[in-house]
Amino acid sequence: IGLIFGVIACLGGLSGVLIGYSCSRYFRSRYPTADSWVCAIGVAVSIPCIVLSIALARQSPTISWLSIFLAVTFLSTNWSVVVDILLYVIIPQRRSTAQSLQILTSHILGDASSPFIIGAISDAFSSDFDKFHIQDSF
Repeated sequence: IGLIFGVIACLGGLSGVLIGYSCSRYFRSRYPTADSWVCAIGVAVSIPCIVLSIALARQSPTISWLSIFLAVTFLSTNWSVVVDILLYVIIPQRRSTAQSLQILTSHILGDASSPFIIGAISDAFSSDFDKFHIQDSF
């Protein structure tokens, strides 16, 4: 499972960055707020994909993996667009500081703190949780 998820995350991330950059660049000439819309649409489209992957995990693992790939792809459309927004909003003398703070903040709120949060949630539910049938009800 780890290898499959890793491959899906890598391919979805790469394709999402490329799709986000391409859409942003294509629509920016026509719509000045295209960058914000690319970010918003990417997140909005990823939500049903995440729900679908959770709902179909036991019934159809293949569709669940495909849905995870789509969710990662659409969530990854933000990465290059957010960097681009940051670089054209901040004055040139402060761009490196702003970029480093953006990367630091995203890592602190994302991959640095998420294992602790997931572990705390898991520990809270596993200690004396006697209704394990609820995990299949979603």
